[in-house]
Amino acid sequence: MSLDIYIPIILFISPYKSARFHVLLHSQPSLCLSVVASRYLSPPSFLLHSGEMSLNIDPPETSFPAAGGNVTVKMISIAESKLAFKVKTSNNQCYRVKPVFGFIEPKADAPLEIMRLAGPPKDDKLVVQWAEVPPEETDPKAPFAAQAQQGEVVLPLKAA
Repeated sequence: MSLDIYIPIILFISPYKSARFHVLLHSQPSLCLSVVASRYLSPPSFLLHSGEMSLNIDPPETSFPAAGGNVTVKMISIAESKLAFKVKTSNNQCYRVKPVFGFIEPKADAPLEIMRLAGPPKDDKLVVQWAEVPPEETDPKAPFAAQAQQGEVVLPLKAA
């Protein structure tokens, strides 16, 4: 019998790798639990800002001509700590974004450039995933490699 339980603890064994431990339960010595811990382990959803988002995008929706165009939106952090972000699109053939990974300092904002290439009119979306990171973090990809995403913001993209 295998049972996976994720416990919200933080270990500083390695800043970028997960650590796996086997825990023997005292009540049932035959049951061994496998526990994964990471520097970026996401807390349970009920601990995340009481439903408040740590990252917003302004404007909350964008439109493009089907022939293509450029728009710059602002990612706004309302978090008390540094955020790492990762940007994904639902249509990589028509959209390019810059930057794809990055950081936003506490209570600051950062520009996000969106370029639409010529293509058929279609409604798509852009997803900005985020994770709170320590102030000394220098690699914006690390929390996402450790599967520590804490939230996401969806930006509808309309092309007509």
